[in-house]
Amino acid sequence: MLRAFAADTRKERGEAARGYIVTAVFRLDGRTGPLPGVSRARYVRIASAACGHQVARRSWVVVADFPNAAAAADSASQVAFMARELRGWRIWYQWNPISDQVAFPGEEARPAPK
Repeated sequence: MLRAFAADTRKERGEAARGYIVTAVFRLDGRTGPLPGVSRARYVRIASAACGHQVARRSWVVVADFPNAAAAADSASQVAFMARELRGWRIWYQWNPISDQVAFPGEEARPAPK
């Protein structure tokens, strides 16, 4: 899964992806233990609003920092929602917690659901 994250991230961010640091990886179905300071419910709500509860529950979340990003809001934690498809793992949705905006890869960002 993390190889797919790296490939999708390089494709989407180019040079800004260099030197990224993964800070958390967890499942949205609750099968992984609790994460200190993380409200799994907010991640589930965001994913469910985008593609429904079934897709959300089979998704994983990768949280990464991008210290080489030009914009400060893009250098802090970015959240990628990932799911396994027929061709392997893919980032299917993204959330920037700093600007509180979401987007499907390649689409314009919009406010995240609360």
